[in-house]
Amino acid sequence: MKTYDELIMQLVQRALLETEDTYNIWILKRIRSSMCAANTLFEREYFTEVPVLLRVAFEHASRYYQAMLYPETITRNHKEALKLLGRSPGPGKVLEDFGESAKTTYAFLCGFAHPDLMSLALTDDKSETVRNIITMLTATTNVAIYQIITKVNPSLKATSEYEEEMGKDIHVSINNIVIEMLSKIDNAGLMKEIIQKKPLYAQGHNNLNVKIQDLLSVSSNVEDVRKVVLGEFVDILNLVNERD
Repeated sequence: MKTYDELIMQLVQRALLETEDTYNIWILKRIRSSMCAANTLFEREYFTEVPVLLRVAFEHASRYYQAMLYPETITRNHKEALKLLGRSPGPGKVLEDFGESAKTTYAFLCGFAHPDLMSLALTDDKSETVRNIITMLTATTNVAIYQIITKVNPSLKATSEYEEEMGKDIHVSINNIVIEMLSKIDNAGLMKEIIQKKPLYAQGHNNLNVKIQDLLSVSSNVEDVRKVVLGEFVDILNLVNERD
């Protein structure tokens, strides 16, 4: 499937030509650098490290969005963001403005940046299944970054037909990522271990733990997984990543 890498590279380059602000130039260049590094890791088959750099790119795109459209939220509310080692605002504004698609994409990326089950189970796995998962996640992240940057710079938007194609690709990708990940984890025999150990999935989130148990109970059969409402899984991911 398409990953839209070239589209993002061209988009960032065009955005660079439209700004003279040093801060935003640095942000855009970091997006480009992180995407290039992610591609290098993918080519060398360090698959589970790719989403970590995709997360860096996503967060910098989010900062670009906030700095361009809501600058007062940084200069007034997050002055430390402009310090050498200051605490910066996260991607919350983007997640709020772009809704479930952005939240789902970011939740997946966070899952690979932490010692979470779905990334641990895939580490050092160079199979075609894992390659496909990361390819789909790359495409999903690239489309999210495209939406963020073109919201700031509408003149950089692609044709409506192309955007419609991207939308269809991402809908399929998100669904398939969930199915592929759960199938991969289950095949590794980790589901039974998790249920037997009764771990603290998310301390203080009893409702979340119930949802995870429900999900695990059907995950032994891929066809059953297809019946799980994606929104429920999104809720799980978002709650898990509240710690960010």
